Amino acid sequence: IAEEEAALEEKIAPFKALFAGKKAVLNTGGNKAWSIASGLQDLGIEVVATSIAKSTQDDIDKAREYLGENGVLMKKPASEQGKIIDSTGAHILLAGGRSLYTAIKKKISFIDVNQEKKTSYGGYNGLLNLAQDLKYAFRNPVFANVGKPAPWEVE
Repeated sequence: IAEEEAALEEKIAPFKALFAGKKAVLNTGGNKAWSIASGLQDLGIEVVATSIAKSTQDDIDKAREYLGENGVLMKKPASEQGKIIDSTGAHILLAGGRSLYTAIKKKISFIDVNQEKKTSYGGYNGLLNLAQDLKYAFRNPVFANVGKPAPWEVE
């Protein structure tokens, strides 16, 4: 385990530098409310909120442990996530596809973490998969440009 973790730490170091200062909102539920939060934190991303809808009390307790006292545990994420993005300055939303509109509206990056995704975030390689998806999401120009006026509308 020590060898695997040392090798993983070496592989994720460049990602940690890329993600320094980034904040995330996580709208999932169940065990993903804390397990994906843990992975994000391992990559140097501050998780400012997570959804506890559809979570057991054990999941809620673990989410609170990972996010700390200042982290928001959303009970109604559909109505809360936009306000939390605004108030925390979050840079990315990780959620199911129905929340894509919120990311577009708020002009922040987005990753669909619904159970139908084809990439696993489990285990050591899963953390690298998550890091790669985050890198692509942060570099995607769509979210920053979606609200800008079209070139022919600029005066």
